[in-house]
Amino acid sequence: MAQTPDEIRALIAEAASKLPDRSPSPLRFDEQGSALPPWVVFPEIERYSIGWRMGFGEDYWHAFAEWYSNLSATDRSNYRASYPAPEGWEDFYEIRESD
Repeated sequence: MAQTPDEIRALIAEAASKLPDRSPSPLRFDEQGSALPPWVVFPEIERYSIGWRMGFGEDYWHAFAEWYSNLSATDRSNYRASYPAPEGWEDFYEIRESD
């Protein structure tokens, strides 16, 4: 068992070296491999809730925004047809595309 600060640091460094480089994506996907929109994954979080900025929806929001921004224009159009924005989210896609 490590007892000195140097031994403890060595154990921590060894353990850290075994961690994956990135945490797994929080995204959830449908059967076709498309990320589910935020309102499907977290229907309990309202559109302008702080839950998207400081709550449990924040990681999903950012991961979804990155995923969506990497779609081609055609893929975005198809995605929007598959997942139309519900009431209260009408401008969601336009905002994502203007970022």
